[in-house]
Amino acid sequence: MSLPIGNTVQERQIIDVTGDYARHCVPQEKRKDVFSIAMVTAGFTICMSGLFTGAAMAKGMSLGEAILANIVGNIILAAYSGLTAAIGAKYGVSSTMLCRHAFGRQGAIIIGLLWAITLTGWYSVQSGFFGQTINALLPNAGWISSVRVATLWGGLLMMLTAVMGFRGLQILSNIGIPLLLIVASYGIWLS
Repeated sequence: MSLPIGNTVQERQIIDVTGDYARHCVPQEKRKDVFSIAMVTAGFTICMSGLFTGAAMAKGMSLGEAILANIVGNIILAAYSGLTAAIGAKYGVSSTMLCRHAFGRQGAIIIGLLWAITLTGWYSVQSGFFGQTINALLPNAGWISSVRVATLWGGLLMMLTAVMGFRGLQILSNIGIPLLLIVASYGIWLS
């Protein structure tokens, strides 16, 4: 069984600039290996607001309560996203294409608008956290580390990885995830 890709021949032949197959099925031979997917998934699930949330939980809860809250929340998230990912992996399509088939073309537009609004907010918050973090880490670095300027260049860097598509996210994740694990392990050791 395969999912229909588009309504017209032109839609079926469109390949986005990044080659990420955003609008049609990824051919079997072009699909990424499990390690690449896992690194990118780890990269987009670990973000500055998540680290701040973890710090707030650690401050307001006992260790056991914080661990339990994280386990319950992640089980709910894993169930939902795991089922969606399984369908997407089986047919080689993106979440956007899954929405089109689940909700129809008009319904997918509504879902797309909701995603655009919420992800614009997410992007703004992440850029702001980045600017504040750079400013706190490098307070005497001059204008380049001011909150507004660091927010701008940090936001542009995030945008660049998105424009590059999966390849850009994979490069960033392959560098960032090991570094984050080292820093997080060091922080745990210090505390």
